[in-house]
Amino acid sequence: MSDVPKLTNSVADLLTKYLSVAKTSVASFFSKAPAQIVYIINNFLSFVALCLLSAPGGTGKGWFVLEMALSVVTGLPFFGKAEFSIPRPGKVLIVNTEDDRDEYHRRVTACFREKIKDLSPEEQVHYQEMVVKNLYIADVVGKIDFSLSPDPLHEYEEALLRLCAKLTDLRLIVLDPANAIFNEDLCRNDRVADFSKTLRRI
Repeated sequence: MSDVPKLTNSVADLLTKYLSVAKTSVASFFSKAPAQIVYIINNFLSFVALCLLSAPGGTGKGWFVLEMALSVVTGLPFFGKAEFSIPRPGKVLIVNTEDDRDEYHRRVTACFREKIKDLSPEEQVHYQEMVVKNLYIADVVGKIDFSLSPDPLHEYEEALLRLCAKLTDLRLIVLDPANAIFNEDLCRNDRVADFSKTLRRI
């Protein structure tokens, strides 16, 4: 048995390392301030959050997400509320697999007009330029048959990573709807776990 090399970074080694008294003590909680939460939308959505918005069809999920996206790309508060201010505007990517680009055209312009209706003409022009600069909508409705791929989740992940790498200062990614790439039921536990891992890598 002495000839068998010792495994390094084995599960047992890692458990020993992280389940030690020093690692589990909360003493440091009282010796320094906690790390600040980095928000995309103050008091609402943090930068590291992975969120699922779920509701029956026709209840306004798309409009809600679009209001969120327009707030992030312009810096205007979410739903006009000061407590939901935007600490740093940036780019938003919406990957749309449900509504075609014409529908998004109608929705974006309608939502944007409502958002800026009380601003001066100069401000309206400025925020329109912010939307043009920062909002990206990938329309794949009817263009990709995910059922043709033996591993659509991996291919989806790779394609998204390539696109995201080209968008500097990307603050928010919206997948609408999230389950479009699955050949089978998204409610299976293993598929949910795989999908969650994919989203965290992205």
